[in-house]
Parts: sequence; structure tokens; C-alpha cells
Amino acid sequence: MDKKFSRDHLWVLPKKRRGKTTAKIGVTEFFITKYGLVEEITLPDPEESFETGETMGELITEKEGAVDIIAPLGGEVIDINSEIAESPEILNDDPESEDNWLIEIEISDPNELESLLDEESYEEMIEEEEEEAPEEEELEEEEEEFEEEFEEEFEEEPEEEEEE
Repeated sequence: MDKKFSRDHLWVLPKKRRGKTTAKIGVTEFFITKYGLVEEITLPDPEESFETGETMGELITEKEGAVDIIAPLGGEVIDINSEIAESPEILNDDPESEDNWLIEIEISDPNELESLLDEESYEEMIEEEEEEAPEEEELEEEEEEFEEEFEEEFEEEPEEEEEE
């Protein structure tokens, strides 16, 4: 089965395993670009269950701080990648490596896989997001300029000592 992608910048690698469909879930390269390098991670416990769209864990990134890991599919956690849990910075070099998965789930409804994006559709979505990004950067620059002007305008003048 081919790798799929969520709109929340997670990759999903589904597999048939002993008559059941499982999936390893990880973050995409664009996730790292958008939110910054991963510094910390909180993953769910095995046997915990999630519905599609629920928060499964959290990544602490340098740009955004806490970013939720949103379940791209419903299912039960069957494994977590303890190496990544202990050293999340591993994700920063090659987040889409099949070795750098975060969570493995047994999928409740394999038909949900159809709601995920294939690689081509995901790349198109990223292109659209990147086209919108310069507008956000311009707003941030304007905000920084305003803050600098505000600070300069209201800086306190040093008090002059009174002479006796």
C-alpha cells in the first residue's frame, strides 16, 4: 500500500497485517518547514483509541511551540516509536523516513484511507499553502516594524540629576 498524507501534514503508511489494516504515522518534511524543528514530543499510550480528528499527542517545535498530532484515522494505538519518543530531534533530519514513524495504529475502518491524500494531491496542497505564506510573512514584518516604532516613541528619557 502506498504512503498517504493528511491535511495536518502527517504521513500514513498503511499495511495489511494478520488480516487487519495497520498504519504507521509520522510527520512530513513540510510539517518541519512550517512549524520548525521538533524539540520535544508527547505520544499516546499503546491500547489508547482515537477517532479521526482527535488529538493523539503533541510536538513542541521551535517556531510554533506546542502543535497537536491530529489523528488522520480512527483506531487503536498498537505501538509507539520509543527511539523517536526519547530523541525527537531525529525527526528534523529525515521526517519522512519509514524508520521515523511516531505511532502505529490498528485502523478501525480501512475505508477511511480513501479520505487521505495521495502524494500528488498532497504536493498540490503544499504549493497552495506556500503561495499564501508570503502574505503572512509580510504581516509579521509590518507588525515587527510597528512594535519597533512604538518602543522608540515611548522610550523613557533618562532622568537628569538635579543640581543643588
